[in-house]
Amino acid sequence: DISEFVDTTGAVLPLNRVEIQPSASGRIEQILVEEGDKVKMGQVMALMSSADRVAILDAARAQGDEQYKYWQEAYKPIKVMSPLAGTIILKNVVEGQTLGQSAVLFAISDKLILSANVDESDVGKVKQGQAVSIVLDAYPDAPVKGKVFQILDEGKNQSNVITYTVKIKPDNVPAFFKSQMTANIKIEVARRRGALMIPTVAVTIDPS
Repeated sequence: DISEFVDTTGAVLPLNRVEIQPSASGRIEQILVEEGDKVKMGQVMALMSSADRVAILDAARAQGDEQYKYWQEAYKPIKVMSPLAGTIILKNVVEGQTLGQSAVLFAISDKLILSANVDESDVGKVKQGQAVSIVLDAYPDAPVKGKVFQILDEGKNQSNVITYTVKIKPDNVPAFFKSQMTANIKIEVARRRGALMIPTVAVTIDPS
């Protein structure tokens, strides 16, 4: 059995990466998740006080514990919730931090895939559903199998070489996969079962 491969490099990337921003300016009171945690849609990731709540609580704290506890209960914090199920790949905030609405608190990835750059001369051979062998630089002894599921139409010019992005879905995503890891990728673009093998010395080229 013989196969033809397109060899290239790529990286582990989220299929969908969502950045979480606060609904209002304020202060982070409590963080309930860490990087690497799995979260469900609607799960509370942090509690924060709006700017108004911060002012009221700080004023109440100066009046004593009783006033402070009253306003803590009377004026509830804002819940920062996950908009999708996935993995926390970035935590960009600490408890007690004051921030504006444009700040990125967390980033969530729903699933990890491979993104490979294929030269223009080879992209015509690549098709959806073709088998792929993936070897991460960080884990050379743990190859992973996958399949091509998308070939982007727009190419990129890198040093006068046109490449196209090919997206690959691993058959199983190992626990050691992390976003931005580099991978060596072999895409099987042709296969012949039971091919006849002939020794090189038995082949001559007719000069005519």
